[in-house]
Amino acid sequence: MIRRCSTQIEVPKGQIIHVAGTTDSSVYFIAKGSVRFVCNSMEGNEKILYILGKDHFFNEEILFQPFEIAMDAVCNESCSLWKIDSYVHEELLKNQEFVQEICRGMIRKKQLLQKEIEDICFLSCKERILQILAKDCDREQIYEDSWYEVKGRYTHQELATMIGANRVTVTKLIAELYEERKLRSVKRRVQVHCSVVKEKG
Repeated sequence: MIRRCSTQIEVPKGQIIHVAGTTDSSVYFIAKGSVRFVCNSMEGNEKILYILGKDHFFNEEILFQPFEIAMDAVCNESCSLWKIDSYVHEELLKNQEFVQEICRGMIRKKQLLQKEIEDICFLSCKERILQILAKDCDREQIYEDSWYEVKGRYTHQELATMIGANRVTVTKLIAELYEERKLRSVKRRVQVHCSVVKEKG
């Protein structure tokens, strides 16, 4: 149903979909890829609040009332998005299954933000880096009975933005994780030890 009422758009990695302080009357459904949601301080420092992947909606608040966008939405990797324009919103809201899915999506985002607050309060920067990488591991294939490969390719600056640290700190912490044999690199791909994935993934 959603597919019939939407326009498919292909968005490359790094492209901004919408910017904080603007308005956008469309709802988006992520058919492929992932989108990160970023806040910026007055000094220009970025903080990634959360990342949504396949089968998530965003900007769905516009279904219920006009609002000003609070954060930037940026393609975390190449995405296929279904853009649902405002002229079909009223019709979609008559569909109980659609409304339930929208509500479930909003609950998931609330849980993501709650978990982010807990992590900031209780986890060290090193633990948060491990958690990000462990959650993004491909568990379908294990290497040497002990290692899972991280699906995404994160720069140290991207990880720094995600945990609210600086790049130099992240580089130092990652070096320590390599020494501790919690991470390793094979053919320029990062792998996480299975014990870490089991604990934090």
